[in-house]
Amino acid sequence: MNERSKVLLPVNYPPITSWQWHASLFSILANEEYALNWIYSNYIQLRCYPEKDEITNNSIFMFDFIPGDSSLKECPYLLTEIITIEQILSYSTDFLTFLLKTLDLSYYIFGICDETNMLNRGRRILHQLFIYGYDLEAQVFYVGDFTFARNYSYTAVPFDKVIEGFINVQPGEDFVFNHNYKEMRGLYLIKKNTDEKYYSFDVNFVKRSFNEYLYGLNTKEHFLQMRNMIDTNSFGVNTYDSIIKQLDLIKEKKNTWYDYRPFHIMYDHKVLMWNRLNYMMKNKYLTYDRELLDNYELVKSEILKARNTFIKANVKKDIGMLDKIKSYIIDTRNMEIEILSKVEKQI
Repeated sequence: MNERSKVLLPVNYPPITSWQWHASLFSILANEEYALNWIYSNYIQLRCYPEKDEITNNSIFMFDFIPGDSSLKECPYLLTEIITIEQILSYSTDFLTFLLKTLDLSYYIFGICDETNMLNRGRRILHQLFIYGYDLEAQVFYVGDFTFARNYSYTAVPFDKVIEGFINVQPGEDFVFNHNYKEMRGLYLIKKNTDEKYYSFDVNFVKRSFNEYLYGLNTKEHFLQMRNMIDTNSFGVNTYDSIIKQLDLIKEKKNTWYDYRPFHIMYDHKVLMWNRLNYMMKNKYLTYDRELLDNYELVKSEILKARNTFIKANVKKDIGMLDKIKSYIIDTRNMEIEILSKVEKQI
């Protein structure tokens, strides 16, 4: 069936892991010098919008960077092809052979998978799976995901479990595809495209993005040619208010679920921001300033305290800890605005 017995495409543990699409992109590109030009020109703006959690029916806020889940398609250092499950089954009656040959051609694979039987869970679990290799002798795919451990991890999953998982996803359940391709299901086939420099660090775009972040401006207005925007979006530093609102809903017992995901996004945002500031100083876009980097390290530390305290509050179901978390959030916002306002003026 296949002349190669084992394929392992290169991955490195990602610096940010808040959503699977970011963890996958950074697994592929985080150590690629050319790609850093694009990465640090982006991921400055945050946005969030309220919605109902499908399981608990709680009011939650969906947080993400800009770019969000579209980053795998938009990044110039990735070549991403989109194919539906129906196309795959039409072109090849052997789904396994298709996946193996895709990896042979140095394409990573990303798609929604029913992981229930992989994890031996009673409740059905649909999640994005990132595949970066296989071993024919062991009959496993090498994958990255959050669902196999307490954090993002790489592991091996039997061929049959992966095939079953992809096939079991029904049209309309694929929330990656369904956003743009209604009632469809499929895979992203992703190839690294880093041999040449396709994108230079865009200092003017970065300055504009800093401005939009600091003033909570609607960045989505730049993309109205593609789709209408949700009116309930919040942007930039205004997203701090959304986290505080979530805390208030829990304290008032209007919410029963402690959604920790916004805290992960917030922390990842600070990790990337510190890395960006350091990158800009090393490449002479900013004057080197050790004090500024140290001060922003305090921003990272403060939001990490907020995240960890929130997780503890969730475990203990202790609403008395929420005021302390709110204090961390307010301190983080105030420190960050002061530091990034200075940076924006220097760019």
